[in-house]
Amino acid sequence: MLTFEAINAIYEELLNNDKCNDLNFVVDPVFVATSGFQLTFDNPKNELIKQLCEKIFPHALLITPNLEESIDILEYFKEVAGNNNTFGIEDIGSVDDLISIAIELHKKVKTPNVLVKGGHCPWTTSNSKNITDVLYLSKENKIILFWCY
Repeated sequence: MLTFEAINAIYEELLNNDKCNDLNFVVDPVFVATSGFQLTFDNPKNELIKQLCEKIFPHALLITPNLEESIDILEYFKEVAGNNNTFGIEDIGSVDDLISIAIELHKKVKTPNVLVKGGHCPWTTSNSKNITDVLYLSKENKIILFWCY
């Protein structure tokens, strides 16, 4: 998880270093460890999301949030817009929902490519969990699905 200090340092480098203009980089926004430990430390998660969305994501070639992180980011935008309708992982019922999330993330954070890692998807098929990742490539307006059974 990036701290405010790290976000600001990266942002300053992106703005002030001409070599960064041709830089392609990937951002994996990690808010919670697999163990459940909060990685936002004493920083309010929404403030970190705001900083990432304003300063880092628009410069990245690709962001790779998991499903929970994707929902957190979209919930931040709903809150900013004054929309009190919330949704969570339990509201995700299909691959189409994951595709919609990937496209909506692209629109909100202005990153050209979004990979939503759906390892925490709640649905099952044939009594076994599916892991479905969705890659949205905005320039080609293309969706690529990655399945693991």
